[in-house]
Amino acid sequence: MKRIKLSCQFILVVLLAVFASCSNDSEDPTPNPPAKSDAKTIIVFKFSAFNPEVGGIFIEAEKKINLIVPNGTDVTALVPTIVVSEKATISPTTAVAQNFKSPVEYTVTAEDGTTQKYTVTVTVSTAVSFTLSPMTTPTDIEQDGVLILDGTQFGSYENNKVVLKNKTTGTEVEIKAASASTATRLFFKIPADLVLGDYTFTVFVGAQSLQAAETLTIVLHAPTITSVDKTTVNPEDVIVITGKYFAASGNEVKLEQDGFVFTLKVITESATSISAQLPENIFDGEHTLSVISNDIERFYGQKITVAPPANKPEITQIDKSTYNKGDVMTLTGKNLKKTGVVTYIYFVPFTSGVGFTGSGVVNSDGTVMTFTIPSNLSAGTYEVIVDVDGTESESYRDIIKIN
Repeated sequence: MKRIKLSCQFILVVLLAVFASCSNDSEDPTPNPPAKSDAKTIIVFKFSAFNPEVGGIFIEAEKKINLIVPNGTDVTALVPTIVVSEKATISPTTAVAQNFKSPVEYTVTAEDGTTQKYTVTVTVSTAVSFTLSPMTTPTDIEQDGVLILDGTQFGSYENNKVVLKNKTTGTEVEIKAASASTATRLFFKIPADLVLGDYTFTVFVGAQSLQAAETLTIVLHAPTITSVDKTTVNPEDVIVITGKYFAASGNEVKLEQDGFVFTLKVITESATSISAQLPENIFDGEHTLSVISNDIERFYGQKITVAPPANKPEITQIDKSTYNKGDVMTLTGKNLKKTGVVTYIYFVPFTSGVGFTGSGVVNSDGTVMTFTIPSNLSAGTYEVIVDVDGTESESYRDIIKIN
């Protein structure tokens, strides 16, 4: 019995040892926690709003990021797109507008709490994508006139403007480009009331700008003649000239024929209308009309025809074609006489001779005139004209020779 009892005790001890061993084998050891990331790098820094995008230039050793934005960019509210290391954060955050007029410091915080600072600097490029050619039109621009500028890559006219700055007062005037503008030529309508004087000017294409080398001088608008109430007139007639930009007073009206200029008498005048009277002694035939306002002369596109006076002298016949000194020349015609007025005869050199003026004797009905060739009339060939009280005949059809 005693041996049986000892055997049982031995078996029990063995079983307890086995159970204890199995229990220890089934329990897992406690794991160590994973290490937190210390990555804290800016991988991407760019401005996506531009086309093409503007990407940062990294100087990683110095923790600096530089970006160059196009000329004319407003850097006070640029929105960056930023990508940082996995599990890291950044402040200020991505997609938040920042003022980059001065360098901006960004702080990247790693998962483990360590930080790295980056300095971001934005520079505005001085280069522009468009060009501005030297002006080929006059730099004197009239009020209500048009400024024309040539160049390249102006793009759509809606985005373009010019800013004029008065050199005396500093006042600036902004003018939008006209719809007729193209990618290579800009048109700007100068305001009719723009103050006269010298102006510098800067051209804007979108946000980009270039200051022109020239100085503009704004001057009074030249007078414009739009119509004349009649284009066939008689001496001493009154004509009415309609237009714009005439001076309120002090206008001059002239008619010119072959270098001879006749000044008309201004009767009434305003900014849009002038009435003026032709002189009594104006030549008949076609004339060019001009108006001078504010020292600027402009011409009418249509000729003004002065009808010959009803009493204009006319030479129908001269009795010979060659004369010696002392010979009597007999001229036949009409309107060769006016009571109380001397009738003159002009010898105008044709190919030789010296101009000469004399007076003749005319019959009572003004149809025959005689003139004795004087000794001081030089030998030569001449055109002959008769003048009655300032009204001249046409040159006689044949050339007269004096020996």
